[in-house]
Amino acid sequence: MKTKKIILFVLLAQVLTLTAFADDPVEVNGIKYTLVPKGKIATVTQNSYEEWGMTYSNYSGDITIPNTITYGGTTYSVVGIDDNAFKDSHVTSVTIPNSVTSIGPGAFQYCGSLVSVDIPNSVTSIGNYAFQYCGSLTSVIIPNSVTSIGDGIFSCCSSLTSVTILGAITSIPGECFASCLNLPSISIPNSVTNIGWNAFCGCSSLTSIIIPNSVTRIGSSAFMDCSSLTSVTILGSITGIGGSTFSRCSNLTTINIPNSVSYIDDSAFRECSSLTSITIPESVTYIFDDAFYGCSSLTSIVLPKACRSIGGQAFYGCTQLRSVTMEFEGNGDAGIFDGGQIRSKAFANCSNLEEFNIHVYGRWSMTYPVWDETTQSERIITDYGDWAIANDVASDAFEGSFVEYAKLNVPNDAINLYKAHPVWGQFGTITSIGNASTYYKLIVDVNSKGTVVYGTGANAVTITGSQTFNVKEQDNVVLTLTPATGYTLGTVTVNGDDKTTDVVNDVLTIANVNSDQNVSVKFVLNANSVPVTIGALGAATFCCDEALDFSGTDDVKAYIVSAFRPSTRTASMLRITDVPAGTGIVLLGNAGTYNIPLGTGETYVMNMLVGITADKTLNKTEGANSNFILSDGENGVGFYAVSDGSTLAAGKAYLSLPTSALPSNAQAIGLRFGDGDATGITEISDDNNDNVVWHSLDGRMLDGRPTEKGLYIVNGKKVLVK
Repeated sequence: MKTKKIILFVLLAQVLTLTAFADDPVEVNGIKYTLVPKGKIATVTQNSYEEWGMTYSNYSGDITIPNTITYGGTTYSVVGIDDNAFKDSHVTSVTIPNSVTSIGPGAFQYCGSLVSVDIPNSVTSIGNYAFQYCGSLTSVIIPNSVTSIGDGIFSCCSSLTSVTILGAITSIPGECFASCLNLPSISIPNSVTNIGWNAFCGCSSLTSIIIPNSVTRIGSSAFMDCSSLTSVTILGSITGIGGSTFSRCSNLTTINIPNSVSYIDDSAFRECSSLTSITIPESVTYIFDDAFYGCSSLTSIVLPKACRSIGGQAFYGCTQLRSVTMEFEGNGDAGIFDGGQIRSKAFANCSNLEEFNIHVYGRWSMTYPVWDETTQSERIITDYGDWAIANDVASDAFEGSFVEYAKLNVPNDAINLYKAHPVWGQFGTITSIGNASTYYKLIVDVNSKGTVVYGTGANAVTITGSQTFNVKEQDNVVLTLTPATGYTLGTVTVNGDDKTTDVVNDVLTIANVNSDQNVSVKFVLNANSVPVTIGALGAATFCCDEALDFSGTDDVKAYIVSAFRPSTRTASMLRITDVPAGTGIVLLGNAGTYNIPLGTGETYVMNMLVGITADKTLNKTEGANSNFILSDGENGVGFYAVSDGSTLAAGKAYLSLPTSALPSNAQAIGLRFGDGDATGITEISDDNNDNVVWHSLDGRMLDGRPTEKGLYIVNGKKVLVK
């Protein structure tokens, strides 16, 4: 009996061991595998632990997956990487053996430390989101063995700069490279027939793309928000431009649309603000809602004869659009009245639209029976008429576009609908678009210190600088002025005549203008004070294009850099009160905004600060000088060396010092106010003679009043010592 019990125990143990092989992952050399004993194959799986209710991966560092493993005396071939196998791990590199044929969905998702991965020629498929959010991955090669890749496999790989696709894949699926912010280019192989939704959405460094002739479909939003994209070449026979495909590609200037395209879908080119021209091929029959919404650089459009519908807001806000030509061709009963509408706000707020040209080709015809009283029988007649467009135009199609006051070129036979159709009834007249009327150009000019609003309500337009509008004669023109802070209206002229007194509460009304001449309105604004802001740091650089007077306040003080001491690496700061226009200064005071009155602007002969009135890109060195900007660094508030390519905002200043006068690799310059200490910012009294600082003409600070005769600089002014 004892022997039987022992044999039974051994058999039971073997069964339990085989079950473990089939169901439970096993660990070999730090990597866990799922084993399939029947085929003697293994796949890499998760190796994780739980702590405080959270799951963490045990994988980290450099991982090398072997071709085979041995477990329990059996050798297994490693053929795959399971779903989520390395997800959320800290692996830095992974070497995948030639035995692996598949990489599962999410296999390396959220591996933020993964720098490199080698995909061998044995791999044929890569699952959905396999490498999503691998933020350190810089390059990847998809080998020629791969025939299938999943959605979003490299999406949000923000450091990815190089992608090589060698495989014969037929699709770049949805979100495949979405938000790869640093990807500058990619070559799409000729095997690809489909580019999926959001495939390259948000690739903000992508500059150009060539879509090969194998591609027949581009999914919605495929290139949306590719803000650096300048040109697109489509060689494929695609049937349409999908919804939002190139939306917000703000630098796109050129694109060719092949003759195979029959529709341009919703928002396809929305807010492509640099698109100056586009040729819509004869094959296009429908342009859907918002297709070219906000394409503010588009100047002219020719719509093909085949076009049957222009969607709502299709060209809304194309503010530079000046000319539209529509060519319609009749074909039996399928005239443009058969579904061919110009829908709501299609050309609304196209504020410079001057010409709307319509060319109508052909006539409609219809054959139908009528009762003949004479013969007391039916007879067949054919009726003809001219193509009508009046009832197919939304009443607000041109809202805010002034086209009804511009040159409306419509053939007479399209306007004069001389008879009603026997079936469909009276079509109406072309006046629903608007008759050609006399109009004039309104030119509004306001300097940069204010804005002018032209019109009211939904049609109001805000003007800065100079802008031109088309206005119907005898309309009242209402212009509302908003001066910038510290500025008031100086003068306003209309066609050169002074109309300043006509401005009431900053509103100018030009009533009953009845002239074919252009009307030019110019606003001149004068400053009485300028707002100056200091942040929590208590110090800032500043530059203004107006002369300012700081003498009336001690809450904020202005300083120039009058000299530099190489021995102490300090910049000597000199307080001034009457600051010339364009002068770079350092402001010192409590956080807040101060309205500083205008000044006369004395001339200071020695100032090492450079003021800027427009944004400027700075490098560490420029010519013979080195550049520094004011900041709160590790040594306190002072001037610190700039990084190459830094952008300094308009209205600021930077310190420019001769490189030859600087210690080797100088990184920081301290501040010395008068004779005060150079340790951080310290104030000194400015109302006694102790603050008189003497400099030689070459900027060298002197210990006191010089004894030798000659010219010197005292508080920024030249002084002669006799």
